[in-house]
Amino acid sequence: MQAIPDYPRQFILSTDTRNRWRWFLFDDGMKPVARAFTTYRTYDACIEGIRQAVGIAQGAAVWDAELQRWDEQALARE
Repeated sequence: MQAIPDYPRQFILSTDTRNRWRWFLFDDGMKPVARAFTTYRTYDACIEGIRQAVGIAQGAAVWDAELQRWDEQALARE
């Protein structure tokens, strides 16, 4: 997907063919970052899923599956 400069970071919510909700997270310029791996029956449940993902991500550690160890400096590096 091509970056679009006028679009800020955002969650986009949409429904599928079964009328189930799903969220997608985009960085500045509409660069895709993440999406829900589950679908939700209601809009409110989808919003709660976003809140849960944001809360988990803020405190999540990084596991390096190749080296089989925690990488405590991964998020501090640029």
